[in-house]
Amino acid sequence: MTPDDDTKEQAPKALLETARYAQLAGTWIDAARLTEIALLARAQLLTDPFDFDKYPDLKAHNGNAILELAAIRSFWPDVEPLVKDSHNRTDWYEDLAEVVDELGAYPATEDDIQTQARGTLAGPILSDLGPTRIIDFKALGIRWILEFNNDTTTVLTAEAFCAVLQIVLADLALRHPVLIEATVRIRVDVRSGAGKDAYDIDINDSEPEISALAHIPIGPDDPEVRDPSLISLCLQLIHAVHVRPPEDLQALLEPMFRDGLGHKVSVGRPYEEAAALLDDAHYERCAAAARPASSATFRPAVKEHLGPSTRLGPGYDQASSLAAVTERYGVANETLRYTLPRLLADGNGRATIERLRNEGWLDWQILAILVNVAMNWRLHRDGILPHQAAPADVMRLIREPETEESEPIPLDWFSGEQLAMNIAMLPATVGQRWHLRPRQQETQHDTVRDLVVRRYGFAVDDVPHLDLLDCVDQDGKLLPLIGDAGAGADTQGS
Repeated sequence: MTPDDDTKEQAPKALLETARYAQLAGTWIDAARLTEIALLARAQLLTDPFDFDKYPDLKAHNGNAILELAAIRSFWPDVEPLVKDSHNRTDWYEDLAEVVDELGAYPATEDDIQTQARGTLAGPILSDLGPTRIIDFKALGIRWILEFNNDTTTVLTAEAFCAVLQIVLADLALRHPVLIEATVRIRVDVRSGAGKDAYDIDINDSEPEISALAHIPIGPDDPEVRDPSLISLCLQLIHAVHVRPPEDLQALLEPMFRDGLGHKVSVGRPYEEAAALLDDAHYERCAAAARPASSATFRPAVKEHLGPSTRLGPGYDQASSLAAVTERYGVANETLRYTLPRLLADGNGRATIERLRNEGWLDWQILAILVNVAMNWRLHRDGILPHQAAPADVMRLIREPETEESEPIPLDWFSGEQLAMNIAMLPATVGQRWHLRPRQQETQHDTVRDLVVRRYGFAVDDVPHLDLLDCVDQDGKLLPLIGDAGAGADTQGS
């Protein structure tokens, strides 16, 4: 076989593989048109081009296309003409339709197929339809959503940007950056212009969902300008979810560039040229159609090797962590000397502590929450508004020893909003010890706690101590939580 013969054999395979990736991405109309192109190439360049036994990849692709058409016919019949129009030169559509006619109704509900898609597809079903396209994937604990107009130039430019972002993220995954779980929604705006000043991005990270508007000039541009500029936009997005000091991220990036990140992005022809397989009419038909409403339920799956890092984070020191835990037990012993026994003797108070334990909070964390509630009550007692409290006042009141003469703290303070607020604040407070930058998060999902559990020993660091539910003597007095005075009693921690 000559080199030219080898090329002829590989080109149809590459085109079919491209169509297969479009199937997996949920862009099923793109996949149909790319399949048509691959079929035409096979007819010209391969022997026995449609022999399923000889080409098992074609057989598998055919099986997927049958299932896609069956689903479209059952749930989104208005889309079927797009599939038919995509196969305007071969009999592929007619063959698929004949099989689907024999199969009958799709053997599942629309909800079932969308649930299946979340586990098997890399994007929403028919995400190539509608005036705005969507790319939706998850990497390094971050959900990345790219939205852009459904026209030829914008799609190719936005996909090129997404490809650069995914290369950067894959390279960065090897270096375990400290990223906090979030959703980053990026609107890609393609406009005329040239030079590095034409590339810009506006990022709003003041809300739980980070939003960004990326301005990218129509390409392809000079690679020496375009590739570094696209990488720069990506790094700005990553900075928005990086919660350690900026110099930490910079220290990770420098070896990435030395190891050839720029070459990984720029290898081969520009994406906008290599991927320009579909004509303007195709994008116009896709833009005029409607994406299934049920595709809005899509949630990207976590892919192996691209999940959130679980390696111990930079700056973590176990000795320092355990010293801080020990101090928290000591502070609780003094500042809750009379309140903690009252809570444990109260049915609701004891149930609250048991609930927090069942939710995975360690004893020192429960005590820290209770200490902070007590401090907030003392601010209230002294007529100090929390947002006006000086740091010195906070430290004084959080360590204020309880005595027999101290005014009892009402136990209803250890419930409701006061308790919930201090539960939410604790992981962020601990994160500050490791120089983690706080940011907004969804109230129902504690992303800061997730981060300190994964990277900073939050769920495991503890010291031997008395069982929090059994730390009161027969006279109702609080026993020392740590130290020799607890010898012989039930202890926890390690």
